[in-house]
Amino acid sequence: MRRCAGECNYGGKVTDGHDRHTLMTLLSTYYNPALVSTAGYSLAGTPANGYAAPEHTNHKGYLEYISSLPLSAAPAVLGLHDNADIAKDLQESQLLLDSLLLTQSSSSTPAPAAPEPTAAAAAVVEAQEGGPAGTAA
Repeated sequence: MRRCAGECNYGGKVTDGHDRHTLMTLLSTYYNPALVSTAGYSLAGTPANGYAAPEHTNHKGYLEYISSLPLSAAPAVLGLHDNADIAKDLQESQLLLDSLLLTQSSSSTPAPAAPEPTAAAAAVVEAQEGGPAGTAA
């Protein structure tokens, strides 16, 4: 079974020898005699993670087992450190905030332009500067 899944299924897709070896090593966790001969064979580290091979049962029993699995897997199930969960949460938060900023319109109406100086404002400026532009007081 392991050869069928690793070499036949992925044979054309995994071209690097090291990648193929890694794939076959990973598959050896799930395709081995202990999976069917050991009750509660752990599929992810320790049985405490909740990911163990179910006991042989009928279709309904397998469906119940699948329904009992957590919706969100702990990082340890995937062979990751617990900090991976924190990093994932930070990345999701950043994506949410970036998406919110993208949906915020920059402005629905343009900002008002600076008002043109009126004749009265020009007269005030001239008086403060000492007379009309170009003349010395």
